[in-house]
Amino acid sequence: MQRRVAAIYFVLLLVIGGGAYAFTGLAEEPQVSIEGPAYATGDTITENGTTYTVNAIGQTTDEAGETTFAGNLTWTDESATYTASIANNTTASWPTVQWDGQALDRTTLAAGSTVRFNGSDATVQLNTTADPAALELVEQTNDTANASVESVPVDGTVTFRQDGAPVLGATVDSVTDTEAELVQADPYRVLIPNATDPTTMSFLQQINTSRLLREDPDAFNETSTNTGVERVDFRNGSDVPLSEYLPEPELKEFSEGEMLFYAGNDTEIGNITSASVPLSWTDSRTNMIDLAEGGSVTLGDTEYLVHFTNGSSVQLSENTTSTWEDYRSDQETIEKYNERMAGLWGVTILSWFAAIILLAAAYLPVKD
Repeated sequence: MQRRVAAIYFVLLLVIGGGAYAFTGLAEEPQVSIEGPAYATGDTITENGTTYTVNAIGQTTDEAGETTFAGNLTWTDESATYTASIANNTTASWPTVQWDGQALDRTTLAAGSTVRFNGSDATVQLNTTADPAALELVEQTNDTANASVESVPVDGTVTFRQDGAPVLGATVDSVTDTEAELVQADPYRVLIPNATDPTTMSFLQQINTSRLLREDPDAFNETSTNTGVERVDFRNGSDVPLSEYLPEPELKEFSEGEMLFYAGNDTEIGNITSASVPLSWTDSRTNMIDLAEGGSVTLGDTEYLVHFTNGSSVQLSENTTSTWEDYRSDQETIEKYNERMAGLWGVTILSWFAAIILLAAAYLPVKD
């Protein structure tokens, strides 16, 4: 009798669980339904003359199984303002700072010419197909297959001998099909007058004494001191004070409002202070706008509501009061649906689990 009752309840629990399971499969999941075009990665949107590009759309799933959608748009500001500053009494180097007539030591190497590099003769080759273009020094040897090649890209530095004279730490400035131009430049000290409201600043060349001596075949590489005066000693036994040997350092003055080529940009000098020199320039800038589910984004003068239809598409709908209310209503419907689905799954699992336990208990051996 006990087993018959257990069998009846077992079937009943199976029916309840099966019915709940069947309903989870038959119920149609509600979706957010708002008006507005959908965009995929790479699509563009134009508002008030500005073009926005859908840069990325993606999704992540956390440990709890909850999926989060996100993405971003990019747009380019063709006249964005950039700023920088140069502090007083700091060092600035070429090519960071440049101007017309700047005191630079230039060396030209023609394609196919010979220089002395790392103790061996080397042939100058010019690689204009590389990015960036490069000066190549190819070792002159009978074993051409194993000849060493030193590749120095534009803005790279190299030391070699040309016509017996050393060229130390030269920077490759440009490379063409016929020649490479290299520059040796001393750094500059930034000087701002000690005034309440300075309107000018200067760059004072810091002459590299060591390089000049090493490149001068008639002078020794080190200076000496005689009666408290630093002197340059020549190989013929003569000497001169260092102050007489060194060239006059370059001193370049700039005023507020003038243009300075700085870090690859034509910059305008702003309101100089005793502490620094402000610089500004315009250039293009790519801006990014993040997109989040249910968030808002303003493109031009229009505010849009963001909705991800899936992991590869985003929908933008003009964010009016009615749109927002429709979106929230759809979200509440989805939340209720998820709660009911969770309840049905709970009924399914508990019913089947209880049926198994009931049947197992019914067929346990009975002690007399």
